[in-house]
Amino acid sequence: MDGQKGDPMRGRGLFAAAVVLAVLLIAGARDAAQGAEWVFFATTAKGAHYYDRQSVKKTNVTVTVQEKTVYSEEGKRSTEKFLAGTGEYRGQKPDHVIMASEFNCTAAKARSLSMTIYGADGKRMAGSPAGGSPWRDLVPGTLHERLSRQVCK
Repeated sequence: MDGQKGDPMRGRGLFAAAVVLAVLLIAGARDAAQGAEWVFFATTAKGAHYYDRQSVKKTNVTVTVQEKTVYSEEGKRSTEKFLAGTGEYRGQKPDHVIMASEFNCTAAKARSLSMTIYGADGKRMAGSPAGGSPWRDLVPGTLHERLSRQVCK
């Protein structure tokens, strides 16, 4: 009998522990997103370009990193035209884009893993489909080549 009476209490205890764990995980994920350490690495006509130092992950072969471009006025117009061409433009004002990129430092190649465009209100405007782009050679003087010099050290 005691085993049966203890089971509901044990179930409540496990449920409470699961709730506490979920709250801690959600809070940690939120803090990690807010805790990005954006490091400036270039300016182009499109805008100011940064990478998140805390997002740099190295393996034996590759390096992944989050990039952020804060659009210039020209970058905003270009992004509006791009979104209009895809049918995703709804009159919002683009503010920045966050991309995940992967580099093969030894082979001097890079690819885009994902891209999300955000509006001035901070809301997601559009994003790339899952799967990423194919690997491409790093071309000297390009943004990816400049970024690779930072993250492949």
